[in-house]
Parts: sequence; structure tokens; C-alpha cells
Amino acid sequence: MNKIKASVFFREISGPDIVLRSERGDIDLHAFMSFKELRYSVDRTLVLRWNTLDSQAVKIKDGFVATVELVFVGVLKLGVRPRDPEMPFDTDEHLVDFEVQQRVPIQVAFHFNGGMSIDVCADDAYVELGFETEPAAKAIRAH
Repeated sequence: MNKIKASVFFREISGPDIVLRSERGDIDLHAFMSFKELRYSVDRTLVLRWNTLDSQAVKIKDGFVATVELVFVGVLKLGVRPRDPEMPFDTDEHLVDFEVQQRVPIQVAFHFNGGMSIDVCADDAYVELGFETEPAAKAIRAH
């Protein structure tokens, strides 16, 4: 898988949104992506990872996106509100929206269908976009 690092434009968003804006293009995290992972490191780095629901669903300047890793660096605050135990577990994969609450430092709240919320405040953020290599993409389409 090929990866490209790109700037994200949280400082230009106001109100709840579902589209992640980056220098490489816009990505709808609500309709075409499935949330897969939250990874926090003691070096104050948080990674939120989504995979596409369909290999041809998300096209930007560089091709079809397979994965989106939203990376927050210099994390100042991280909070995770629990999921609703009455909701099916697969609802945790579906983002309802995210809201930029503060621009400097960046403070964002992510809300998921299962009731879980992730609140992060960090010095900076960027996105790593993963693209399938051509042979892998052809193999997926062949089935």
C-alpha cells in the first residue's frame, strides 16, 4: 500500500461536519468510510483510522483511497465517552459527525452511531492517506 501525508484543514471548518478536508482532496468520513482503530502513544500521538467501504468509493487527486489515518500530534487532552451498550457493536464503525470546537490548539469531537465520542485537543494534525497498489486493486475488482 502506498501512503501520502497531507495537511488537514480543521482551522477552516465551523459547526458539525462529515467531510475531512485535506490538501489532497475532501473525504466523506460518514458515507464511505468505516472507523477501525483508535491508537494512542505516550509520545502524545493519537491516530484515528478509517477504511473505505468500497475500493472505488473515495477518489481524490492521487487515486482511490483505501485507508485514512488522521494523526494528532502534541496531544494535550484525550477523552473517550463510552458507547451505548444497547446499540449493536457494528454501529461503532459509523461516524455521525465531527465538530471543531477550537482552532488553536486544534480541538475536535468525533461522534459515532454507537454512542461513543472521541474528544481530542492537540497542537497539530495531518492525514496519512493509503492507496492500494495497482495489482491489489485489480485483484479486488476481479472477484
